[in-house]
Amino acid sequence: MAATKFTEAEREKLFTQLEAPFDPALIKWRVMRTFDDGRSGVILPFADPRACTDRLNELFTPSGWTREYTISTVPSLCRTERGKVIVTSKVLAATAVTITRLGSHTGTGEEWADRANAATSADAQAFKRACSCFGLDRYLYRFGETRARLNSRGEPMAICATEASLSVRMTTQLTLQERSREITVVHLVDKEKKRKDPAGSRIRADSVRKLRPHPSIDPSPE
Repeated sequence: MAATKFTEAEREKLFTQLEAPFDPALIKWRVMRTFDDGRSGVILPFADPRACTDRLNELFTPSGWTREYTISTVPSLCRTERGKVIVTSKVLAATAVTITRLGSHTGTGEEWADRANAATSADAQAFKRACSCFGLDRYLYRFGETRARLNSRGEPMAICATEASLSVRMTTQLTLQERSREITVVHLVDKEKKRKDPAGSRIRADSVRKLRPHPSIDPSPE
């Protein structure tokens, strides 16, 4: 017998929990391009795929959702890096995430085959895109590029002091962890302004605390 779908109230509660920001410590930064001979660059925030996996396990248990992926390649492609032409191929991934009684979404990802862990990177990208369709880490997509200082290895160290924050102007340099925390706070403020829960009380910041499986979900395998 097929399992019944969640009620509208249950779905709304689950989507609110899925959309809740991650712990700021789980937010990482990707360098998109560099300036000043590599001493500074533009960065964007992203969440580790394991944060999405943990959130799904917390809400639905490991048996309450599935992940299926396919990997393919496109051969004989060329790209230019540091003035050199590289003949390579591209790894393509398509990942489907299905949550029992809630639905399924598919995301795609890609990476150059000559780069380290190309298949893993393409799959991670596809997995997170599929998860974002359910609301996971989608709040990070709202935030634009940020200028940051880079260390000798090209890794971001701190947000530049001249960068305007989302809600206030920064007067000092922010560490990456402080910027991650700021993103979480601003997201919660926006949510508080735009949405109210079914009981009429405003969504509180404690929505990012430890989540529990929905009471209507049977943790045992079907």
